[in-house]
Amino acid sequence: MTPLSKTSWGNFWEACFLKTSPTFTDWQIDKSIKIADTAVGSRADAGGTPGVDKGLSDLKDFESELKENTGKRAHRILGEASTVNLKDLKFVECEFNHFCIEKGSFSRTSFENCRFVSATFRDVKFSDCQFEKCHFLHARFYGCKFIRCKFVKNSASAEHLIFEKTSISSKAFLEALVTNVESLPDTFTKDHQEHRHLKDVAQIARLLRASNDYDSDIDLFYDSHREFHLRNLRWRVVDSWYQTKKDPTGKRLRYRDVKFWVYLQNSADLRIVQASGLMTDWGRSPSRSLLPLVLAVVGFALLYNRCFDLPWDKSLEFATTGTLVFGYSVCVDNATGALRVVVAVSAAIGLFWYSLVLPVFISRVIR
Repeated sequence: MTPLSKTSWGNFWEACFLKTSPTFTDWQIDKSIKIADTAVGSRADAGGTPGVDKGLSDLKDFESELKENTGKRAHRILGEASTVNLKDLKFVECEFNHFCIEKGSFSRTSFENCRFVSATFRDVKFSDCQFEKCHFLHARFYGCKFIRCKFVKNSASAEHLIFEKTSISSKAFLEALVTNVESLPDTFTKDHQEHRHLKDVAQIARLLRASNDYDSDIDLFYDSHREFHLRNLRWRVVDSWYQTKKDPTGKRLRYRDVKFWVYLQNSADLRIVQASGLMTDWGRSPSRSLLPLVLAVVGFALLYNRCFDLPWDKSLEFATTGTLVFGYSVCVDNATGALRVVVAVSAAIGLFWYSLVLPVFISRVIR
C-alpha cells in the first residue's frame, strides 16, 4: 500500500462542504497481500519505520495497517480488501475511490468529510459508526448491515447509489441528507437545488425500501415503508406546485407552475396516508388499529343517544352493527332522515377501517 502520488480533490460543490480542496495521498490496497505484523514491524506513516525494510513495510495489508493507526486523513483509498475487522478508527477528508471491501466489519468508526466514489461494500457490517458530511457517489452496498449507525449532514447521488439486501434505518439515513446551498455556482439557485434535492431523497427512499424488504428486522421494514410513502408524496405535492427550468443565460431556476387539481389530489393523498399510518403504526401494530374502531363505535353511540334520543342499548347496537357494516341494512331500515345519513357515514368509516386493518393482519401473517 504505497502512497503513489499527491493529488488534489476537485472542488465538487455538491459532494463536498469543504471550502478548500484537500491534497490526497493515494493509498493502493491489494487484498491478496497478507504479511504478518511481525514480519514488517510497524510504521506511523508512508515513510516506513527506521530499521525495517521499506519494501516489506509498504506491502502491509489493509487491516494490519489500520490496526497500528487511529485512521487516515486526506488519503485516496483505492483497491480491494477482504475479511477485515476494524474498530475505533477515524477517517477524515478521505476518498474511497474504486475501492472494494467484502466480508468485513467496521466498529465504532467515524467517517468525516469523506467521499465514497465507485466504492463497493459486500457483506460488510457497520456497528456504532458515524458518517458526517460524507458524500455517496456510485456507492454500492450489497448484503451489508448498518447497526446503531449515526448519519449527520450527508449528501448522495440518487442516480448512482445502490442498496441491495442491505439493512439500514431509512429514517436515519434520509433525515441526514442535505444539499449544499452554501457553495452554489452562479448557474444554480438555492430554490432549484432544494427542489431537486426533494426528488433525490424520494428516489433514495424507494431504494432503501426495496433493500430492507429482505431484512428480518420488522422495525426496519416498516420504517422504510413509511419513509418511502411520505417522501414520495411530499415530492409529488411540491412538484405539482413548482417546476424547474434554465433561463436564457443558462441559470437554473425554480418557478411556480401550479397544477391545482393535481396539487389538491396529492395533498389529499398525503393527509390520508399520514392518517392511515398513524392508525396502524404503518402496518406495524394490528392491535393499535383496533383503537380507531373502538373510538368510532363509542362516538357514534354517544351521537345516537344524545342527538337522536335513542336508548343506550339501541345506540350501542346501531353504532356497532352500523360501523362494522354487517348490520348496516337493518340500521338503515329502522332509520329516517338525518339518522339514516349518520348510519351511512358510520358504515363508510367502517369500510375505511377494514381497508386499513385487513392488509395489516395479512402482511404480518405472510411476511
